[in-house]
Amino acid sequence: LDGSFVLELGQNDWIGFVSDGVISVDDYETADGKSFTNHKFYDYNGKFLFELTPKNETTYFIISAFKSGLALVIEREQISYEDFIKNCYYIDKTGKMVLTGFADATGFNEKGYAGASLDGLNYGIIDTNGNFVIEPEYSQITEVYESKACSFRCVKNGKTVYLTDDLQE
Repeated sequence: LDGSFVLELGQNDWIGFVSDGVISVDDYETADGKSFTNHKFYDYNGKFLFELTPKNETTYFIISAFKSGLALVIEREQISYEDFIKNCYYIDKTGKMVLTGFADATGFNEKGYAGASLDGLNYGIIDTNGNFVIEPEYSQITEVYESKACSFRCVKNGKTVYLTDDLQE
């Protein structure tokens, strides 16, 4: 970003993330006493790309930053106070769903790898085509943000291992 444009934000807007050529603007709205958040996406020139809007007041999105051209969307629909339906998928920079069918997932790293699970119990590592490059053999995979040395924290049989961006232990 070189400061060559101004992105006008509304009173309830805030910047969600700036990464991989995409700026996310979250727009918190209240209508008819119900609150929801729209997610608008712009390129680094300020051109509007697309918008994600919840289908109803009980649905919300958790969206990762774009990396390797894709962003993780976790869509949660509240069924009751304790129960919800969770749907995980990846979108491209046009907002199109390109990888679907995940029970749980992480965002992609700079090398194009993400943790993913088809059943919510067994986790592996996928590439940007959705292919498992490490089969689902872990009980948990989380992203590690604080360290440049590793990208994923994986748990298998109670033992924790850390994988680098290149998937080395």
